[in-house]
Amino acid sequence: MAQIGAQIDRGKIGKDRLNLCVAVFSFNRGAWLSNALSSLSLLTNVIDDGAVQVHDDDSDDPETRAVLAALPAAMRRGEPMAGRERHGGLYARMQAALDAAPAGSLILFLQDDTQVVRALDATDIDTLTQAFSRHPDLAFVSASFIRGRRQRRFRRSFDAAGAGLFLSRRGRDGPRNCYSDVVIGHVDRLRAAGWCFAHSERANAEQAARLFGPMAVLATPFVAWLPEAPFFRHRKRPLVARLFSPRPPAAFHPLTADQVARLRARPPQEPALAEDWLRCTRPVRRPFVYKDVQASRISAALYALERSLRRLM
Repeated sequence: MAQIGAQIDRGKIGKDRLNLCVAVFSFNRGAWLSNALSSLSLLTNVIDDGAVQVHDDDSDDPETRAVLAALPAAMRRGEPMAGRERHGGLYARMQAALDAAPAGSLILFLQDDTQVVRALDATDIDTLTQAFSRHPDLAFVSASFIRGRRQRRFRRSFDAAGAGLFLSRRGRDGPRNCYSDVVIGHVDRLRAAGWCFAHSERANAEQAARLFGPMAVLATPFVAWLPEAPFFRHRKRPLVARLFSPRPPAAFHPLTADQVARLRARPPQEPALAEDWLRCTRPVRRPFVYKDVQASRISAALYALERSLRRLM
């Protein structure tokens, strides 16, 4: 575990920098956090020393606390937050990360159940630089693979716009296409607009729609959500989740140079679906599901029953 911070801090290749900082948000998923942080070694050619911070939401799980303790002190952020929302202190911590980001930088917001799956190169740096340069109202760019279960909505909502981007059509999906919790933000534009994170993804999407309009989506993404991650509601595990033995992270194998080349060369209008391009280190349900309680039809049915019973109580 002590090697995680060292991997990141040693990343000096002397190539172009993106002026990118990274904020990783965690809660009680130690093995997933470890995987997310290890994957950041793929970014060491585009981020500077000290560019990564981990914002933990008062985890009390021993494994998670051990992962945090093994990190360099300068990387850890976990000050107690007043009040609790449905998602714990996530959005207050996202605001703290934004407030701490250097002027003139981009900030990549990640969560402990996400992973960087490939290295960035000069093409990616140019794509992001030009995206913000050519679109002065753009504040958010998604760098994530599209979930297979959402491909239909993506196809009806986004068009290939050239220059390595998809851009949203304004339609019935408009607000939802303006923001994601896992996203790259333009620090100066967010501050100039007086951005302050609201307490839900939907509220943040509506705020983004008012202030900036749709976000862009990278045609060649480099971030993905891990399938079947431990699921929390109001900071607690569902009862059904406690009936099954915990499983290790379904981490992704990093993309090879050949796979990245084929990803770039696919038809322009074709979305980058996670199921098409990413392979997990253990068997998972397909299309991917992102809550461990949905990893099998039996557990998914039991969780649906649990939710129904809770509504009645």
